[in-house]
Amino acid sequence: MAKTPKTVNDFLGDLRVQLAPGGKKEVEHLMDIKKEDLKSRGLEAEDDGNYYLWDSRFYNRMMVEKEYSIDEQKIAEYFPLQSTIEGMLNIFEELFGFVFVEITGEERTKLSGMSLPPTKPQLSNMSDSNRQRRRYRMA
Repeated sequence: MAKTPKTVNDFLGDLRVQLAPGGKKEVEHLMDIKKEDLKSRGLEAEDDGNYYLWDSRFYNRMMVEKEYSIDEQKIAEYFPLQSTIEGMLNIFEELFGFVFVEITGEERTKLSGMSLPPTKPQLSNMSDSNRQRRRYRMA
């Protein structure tokens, strides 16, 4: 554990210096993919030469699928939503000391202030450290 804020700031500054060139190179590559995509769809007039935050997910997925032959939909088939959520909650319980409990029946309606379909679980969590109750709805 870092003993002073200066140690942390120095570490983060060094990390930034080392990673920035690679990040810049990747953004330039993603901009090339964006230009190529817009051209292939006949939309080159819409290319203003900028790479926006909202471009990232789309063009990053396109790069991964094209250059690494990885299909995220195929991978998702191995991670069913319910078991993935349960695994994630177990990790939170172990790391942060949370306890998640599914809320059902009248308590569910009372806490949510609205009725949710039974297929959408609503969870409550109690932190061991401060016993503060939090609620979560699964979308």
